[in-house]
Amino acid sequence: MGRIEQALLSLDAALSLFDRSITVADEHGIRDVQLDALAAKADALSAVGRQDEMLATLAIGRVVMRTHRTIAPRSQSAFREMEVRWLAKAGQYKEALAAAREWRAQERSLRSSSARTAQRILQELHETNR
Repeated sequence: MGRIEQALLSLDAALSLFDRSITVADEHGIRDVQLDALAAKADALSAVGRQDEMLATLAIGRVVMRTHRTIAPRSQSAFREMEVRWLAKAGQYKEALAAAREWRAQERSLRSSSARTAQRILQELHETNR
């Protein structure tokens, strides 16, 4: 709903909904949702030039990822991908490059894992079709 409010240019309503999502997800330990809501909030703040608040929100997202290792790698990768763009947009080029390196390394790992899974599935299919 926050993204809808953001699209309707109701920034205050959007931020309120993002904050509520962050709080509820935190209270219930749903870290993937919490990270997604933090990303959405950072995006909304970035879009209106509130760079300091956006950077603070990104920092919270990094702490959540570092503290809670149960967050799905795909969710972390999505956060990092957007973080690269926001940092560059804010003129934080050194930080954007460091975030890009982390994002690329994680993406390589995810692709390798996906390829191994696909190979195992194909092997199992081949073995069952004999």
